[in-house]
Amino acid sequence: MAEPSSMRGQGPAPGMRRAARPARAPGADRRATPRDGAASGSRKRSALPDRAIPERRARRGHGASPRGGETARQGAPDPSNSLLTAANVVTLIRVVATFAWIAVALWVGPNDPARGSHSIPLGLLVAALYGAIAFTDTLDGYLARSRDEVTDFGKFLDPIADKLICIGSLLVLLDWGYVSVWVPVIIVFREFLVSGLRMVVAAKGEVVAASRLGKWKTGFTMGAIAGYLVAAALPQGPFESPFTVFLFGAAWISMAVAIVLTIWSGVDYFVKCRGYIL
Repeated sequence: MAEPSSMRGQGPAPGMRRAARPARAPGADRRATPRDGAASGSRKRSALPDRAIPERRARRGHGASPRGGETARQGAPDPSNSLLTAANVVTLIRVVATFAWIAVALWVGPNDPARGSHSIPLGLLVAALYGAIAFTDTLDGYLARSRDEVTDFGKFLDPIADKLICIGSLLVLLDWGYVSVWVPVIIVFREFLVSGLRMVVAAKGEVVAASRLGKWKTGFTMGAIAGYLVAAALPQGPFESPFTVFLFGAAWISMAVAIVLTIWSGVDYFVKCRGYIL
């Protein structure tokens, strides 16, 4: 039967109901949302073998170093805590060699008839060994900086090795009668003074820059010691040559300048640090 025109386009008549749509399962939707797709993708990815996960993270940049592209090395040793670095080995050798050199120098003695003459090459060997030990101070510093191996142990041992060769050689010259007892006393007092001031300043978190006076003092001191050692290797007494007299005079002048610079640098460092102790 045809539907009346008056009822076309209108809703269902009273008492009539539309056909019920099929019920959907809870949570179901007509279309898969992006979230559903991501979830399904994550389930698929989780099914991959475990060994594929680090490779995927590496491709995405996980674990990359700040320089880019390189993965950070896990458990890499800290150079500052290393002990047997090249620089530290050289410093340890310098300490042991200093004690051996002192023993040899005292055994050989100066080439003086009053104390027992010896051959010139033997005395020059003592001077050459001193020069080699003093050179290792520059060598270990170069190795530590060039190889990026500046360690806490090296910072502790290197100043001790430097003071050991300096004070030990001065005591040898004192035993030979070439320097006054005041020379090692003044130098040792200055070292104690500067070391104490550095500890006080460092305890307060400050650093006082060292002046060039300390380097000049070290240079003149080492030069004076080398001059005395070379002069001691040459014949003395009745066979003393003008060159030997010249070496002794140059060494004496160099040591006098070193003592002046030692006192000056010690006073200069105390003036810079007086605000931290007074």
